[in-house]
Amino acid sequence: MLDKYDWGCYGQATTTRNTHIELDHDQVEQAILQHSAASNDANWHEKQRLLLADMALHLLQTALKPGDLHYDKLVSNLNGILSLSDDFIEHVNLRSVSDSLYATHAQSSVD
Repeated sequence: MLDKYDWGCYGQATTTRNTHIELDHDQVEQAILQHSAASNDANWHEKQRLLLADMALHLLQTALKPGDLHYDKLVSNLNGILSLSDDFIEHVNLRSVSDSLYATHAQSSVD
């Protein structure tokens, strides 16, 4: 279960949003590293959920980073989220959506 991990920094006040996000992100990444499930294990979906949370935090960091939004990072973040979500959402081929996103991105980079 996801609640067995120590998410102690939630609810604590921080001086900046980015500091809080970095703390949360570090905790999620540590939880992934500590999770022993492999792709053929019964707990694999639990680890995949942690990876999905990690990718969501990467997206949040990309969105909140000062300055211009980095399109390449946004595409990469969305690819990770779509690819991981494909295992959880039935009847929609999210990997295909991700492939389409990359194809559109590659084409716009050439133009």
